[in-house]
Amino acid sequence: MLRINIMLCSIIILSACSKITSNKEIYKTVVGFPDLEIYSAVPFKGDQIGVIPFKEKVEIIENKITDGYIKVKYKKTIGYVLSEYLSDRDDVPFVDDIKYDYELNEFDCDRDSIIKAAISTMHKDGYFYAEPQYFYTENPQIFTLYGKNCNGFEVKRIAVIMVSKLHPNFNSTICFELEDNKLSSAFGGTFFTIKELIEFVRRPAEYCDD
Repeated sequence: MLRINIMLCSIIILSACSKITSNKEIYKTVVGFPDLEIYSAVPFKGDQIGVIPFKEKVEIIENKITDGYIKVKYKKTIGYVLSEYLSDRDDVPFVDDIKYDYELNEFDCDRDSIIKAAISTMHKDGYFYAEPQYFYTENPQIFTLYGKNCNGFEVKRIAVIMVSKLHPNFNSTICFELEDNKLSSAFGGTFFTIKELIEFVRRPAEYCDD
């Protein structure tokens, strides 16, 4: 009888702990920059009802993802946001310094000079965020490769992938041409695959006249 009572008590305690765990509030940090859109329902079924600023906290209402979206509460607003732009971390960096598992070095270059030139370009170019020193790592990934200019002549190009501290989707690329050991800033942008980046760098056709 005593053993049965102990088992019943154990079951009650475990059940109570399970309820406490299941009712525990879960909060995550918004890493969408400068903000994250929130919808009344999963997009294409609901309307945008607001935005949530960068680094704000949201409460997870339903911990399941539908078409990439998750249900959250921000202040008094309840809706759906892209789950990939929510982080368990509280501050920058929100992601680790993860690089593409790919190497491409068709000629040698002075890595330190390239990095300095890329960071300088970021600070001067309005395309990048207002405070790039906080949003990108200081250890970018560098590819060197041969491309062709608009006249079909071979040129040396260097692609510097600036790795975002916020989210991989914010990784940006600055490309230079190297001629007589001098760099000239050529072009840049966001590329989601290495293949896309390499094809663009080898022959950026949009910079050529029709």
